[in-house]
Amino acid sequence: MTENMKGQKEVVSTNQQEETKVYFGFLKPYGKVLGNNVFTYNLPNMDELSNVLNSFPTPVYWITSSNFILSPSIQNILTEHHVLIIANDAASNSTTFPSIDLHLLKEFLEEKAHQNAMIIISCNEEHDAIFKETIDTTILNMRKV
Repeated sequence: MTENMKGQKEVVSTNQQEETKVYFGFLKPYGKVLGNNVFTYNLPNMDELSNVLNSFPTPVYWITSSNFILSPSIQNILTEHHVLIIANDAASNSTTFPSIDLHLLKEFLEEKAHQNAMIIISCNEEHDAIFKETIDTTILNMRKV
């Protein structure tokens, strides 16, 4: 009977862990790219992202999905940093922030070269596929130059 109770406790414990497990991305540094520090933070926890953005020295360029700028934990940051909304986002046309097409990321990085800036790119699930296909490849290729 003791083994049966032990087995039940393990099942309950495993189920509780699965229910409370929430996936968030992580901050990924790429190092210097054309004289700027570049990071990605795909599917970020908004409180953690807010802390990261607050800790960066200026200038900071934050390229993000439009829904992230609606988060209460981000509101104090919006006026302090350069915010660009990912183009083709349904809400990108309705914001006061400029938009950027992720396929033009290389041109953006070249335009902002050697500012000793912090550039962070984050996106939601909607942009996850392009994030993995385009952004990572573009940044890694530019580091080789």
